[in-house]
Amino acid sequence: MNRITMTGEIASLPMHIGQENNKHCIFRLNVSHRTMKGAIKTESFAIHCRGKTAEWAMNNLTVKQRVWLEGYLSKSVLSKNKERTVIDAVTARVILPLLPQATSIGIRSPEVSSIVEGMPEPEDEGSEANGE
Repeated sequence: MNRITMTGEIASLPMHIGQENNKHCIFRLNVSHRTMKGAIKTESFAIHCRGKTAEWAMNNLTVKQRVWLEGYLSKSVLSKNKERTVIDAVTARVILPLLPQATSIGIRSPEVSSIVEGMPEPEDEGSEANGE
């Protein structure tokens, strides 16, 4: 897996998946970037969170909120009727909300807001990610 950092806009509310006692949620993050030709392209990524990060995300994230996150990029290949689909997903370890005046593409964003009260510390990489 590859470590990745992303800045984007929450496109869907975090949704709990799995069993009741399993802290695992998923949401969509829209990430915009400038192409070599200068056009702005927006891509949508599935973001998975586990443990305390999932609990925090479900209680604090809102649609259209801009966030910075750190996690791991993974690809899944689904095969159905001889068709293969590659799905990109990110497992987030750290999520920080950006200040409301955070700017978009091409301009350096201001520093992220001060630590939000109750925001969890990053979990050990091997704790829950390997326990599935």
